[in-house]
Amino acid sequence: MEVVQGIEERGGTIVFNEGYDSAATDFRTALAKIKALQPEAVFMPGYLEMATLLKQAREIGLQSQFYSSFPFENVQLLEIAGETAEGVTYPFFFDENSTNPIMVDYQKRYKARYGRPSEGFAALAFGGMTIIVDVLRKVGPVSEKIKDELYKVKDYPSPFGPVSFDEMGDIGISILIKTVKDRKFVVLQE
Repeated sequence: MEVVQGIEERGGTIVFNEGYDSAATDFRTALAKIKALQPEAVFMPGYLEMATLLKQAREIGLQSQFYSSFPFENVQLLEIAGETAEGVTYPFFFDENSTNPIMVDYQKRYKARYGRPSEGFAALAFGGMTIIVDVLRKVGPVSEKIKDELYKVKDYPSPFGPVSFDEMGDIGISILIKTVKDRKFVVLQE
């Protein structure tokens, strides 16, 4: 596993590593094992089931710092987890309060159309589609030309700041470290 290897290469120690079925509703057995080990931190990637996992962790008194992954920023998850989500830290690419002029304009138009601020994945789709539209305007609907033109994208202005593609076609955008504070997703301030 890349995550385990990355942590260990940087001097971290993994004291417990166990997967779970995303359809599960009871995580208490694994959480009890974790609690007995008294880890400094718990990394829990997943989706909506993380809300239940957090609630059960707090019910059994597990007070470790929780870290998660991109999907953690989900309003429904926050509604389910409530106060048990406080302090969970995770990487994300989106700050709805960004002062980036492109983000400000995007949020203004999104709110006008949908009556609420955009969440990250909608903004990511918007950013991706604007790049695709620009590329299609340049080269037309020819697969190989589209791919080649995408690889040339460097510092494309987007709601998230400059976007670039590398030689493998992977996207590069800035990542923020976020947390939950007062039942809101916020950029972590140190």
